[in-house]
Amino acid sequence: MPFAPDLPERLAAIISTVLIMMFLIVLDCSFGSKKQPRNLSRGSHIAKCIFSIGGAAVPAAIVLFFAGLMPIHPVSVATGSMQPDICVGDVLLVQSCGADSVNVGDVIQFRHEGNNVMHRVIEVDASNEDLKFITKGDANNSNDAGYVSAEELVGKVIGKIPSLGKLTLWLHSR
Repeated sequence: MPFAPDLPERLAAIISTVLIMMFLIVLDCSFGSKKQPRNLSRGSHIAKCIFSIGGAAVPAAIVLFFAGLMPIHPVSVATGSMQPDICVGDVLLVQSCGADSVNVGDVIQFRHEGNNVMHRVIEVDASNEDLKFITKGDANNSNDAGYVSAEELVGKVIGKIPSLGKLTLWLHSR
């Protein structure tokens, strides 16, 4: 390869897998059965191969997305600490990001004592070299205890799908 982009390890693995799948489908279409039905032209054969690639790549991308292996991943909300904007059962779309891209007012996902938490940033502390965040749930009366460090940051919430996570929460309660 003339250049190698600097990608996260998981994303590079995903791209490699999809490219290998596409290569194998193209190889099969090119060197597969030499006999073509009379009513199938060369152009429609190529279209069939392209459709096969999409038919394999789209379900793979959906599985990887819901498994949390993409740069944007879904998270079901299990508590009411962010109500009324974010309710129990909503699905939040979280994008991986660096601490320098987080601003006051953003809702972030972070790890705290083994749990994933999604709260709003109410203050950014840049007094020393390491960025730290003070967070608070919208429905909570007080700020979260302590700071959220850059190492605890998982990502920033970029979207919400109302009520989609209720099935996930119900399955986890069984």
